Amino acid sequence: MARTVNLINVKLVKIAEDLLNTYHFLSPYPEAKEVLQAETLVVFSNGSPDMLLPLFDNTGLTEYFDYIISVDEVKQYKPSPSAYQHAASRLNVNREEVLFLSSNTWDISGASKFGFQTAWINRTNNVMDFLDVTPDYTLPVY
Repeated sequence: MARTVNLINVKLVKIAEDLLNTYHFLSPYPEAKEVLQAETLVVFSNGSPDMLLPLFDNTGLTEYFDYIISVDEVKQYKPSPSAYQHAASRLNVNREEVLFLSSNTWDISGASKFGFQTAWINRTNNVMDFLDVTPDYTLPVY
């Protein structure tokens, strides 16, 4: 019995590792390269650098971004105001100068409350969650 349980645990660990490794090979949306034409583009993520860097290397989109900023640097996850302040500080910009794009409504809410301009990428034609904010822009993508 103990041997069977041990084999099951080993298989589950392998399945979990394989699942996590697939994150490094996500495909960008078809319009990504066309849209990534701006003055300064930044990835700002709750993900750690060891998760983000392989992902961007494997998508072929790294060249489009000027910075990849992780909250891991300050150990404050979004939507904490400290996380958004970290991004503004790293970029040496005022919060009002940032146009923050996300498909996550909770992230739009946090960024908006912090003082970033926000654009919600509404890929699924949903309604904005009631989070006491309205994004400055809503961009439907189908």
